[in-house]
Amino acid sequence: MTYIQVAIDGPAVSGKSSAAKQLARRLGYLYLDSGAVYRSITLATLNGFVVEQEDLFSGLDGLDIKLVANEDGLGCKVMMKDEEVSEDIRAQEVTDHILPISGNPEIRTWVTEFLHDAAKQDNVVMDGRDIGSVVFPDAPFKFFVQASVEARADRRMKDLSLSEKHLTREDIIVAIKNRDEGDRSRKVGPLVQVDDAVLIDNSELDLVETVNKMVDIIDARKGE
Repeated sequence: MTYIQVAIDGPAVSGKSSAAKQLARRLGYLYLDSGAVYRSITLATLNGFVVEQEDLFSGLDGLDIKLVANEDGLGCKVMMKDEEVSEDIRAQEVTDHILPISGNPEIRTWVTEFLHDAAKQDNVVMDGRDIGSVVFPDAPFKFFVQASVEARADRRMKDLSLSEKHLTREDIIVAIKNRDEGDRSRKVGPLVQVDDAVLIDNSELDLVETVNKMVDIIDARKGE
């Protein structure tokens, strides 16, 4: 059986993950969060996992990372060594240390294989930085979701945890710009909009409007 992949790429805080989760539920597909895998590995390094080891793939396998569909069909929870880390991987400390992990060629190869294995079992929606360009270049449906830096900063401010309330809007804008530059300039799997991806700028769109655009495009192409 041939399964379908929907690839959603875009910069940080563009709303691509929220859109991907809602789209997956609308389509009845499995949602896979590639960023959560990189964040899980980053969290592991902060807790003592050593990347500079001789057999890195074996070490990564040993982390036993799993993406498990939520019962309501909206998104997935993240497990590592049988412990849920869905909240832990969203901490600012993880965000501050993720670039060396997401830019590591060996780790990116391992994560790509991880995602390929998952997509062999179901129709999937994935979001990330290089899903349409590297992970699933042959995906029949590709989207590139973006928003202005200002819009993204406002969204991030609303989601700050109690431990992050000291951060100002300007702090967030600087962090987003730095993240964008790092994502676009890295040598392996840089953030890029591929030619066959549909651009959706949701600076002035809410989540429902963003997902509706995606569903309309998918339905139209399926009908062709």
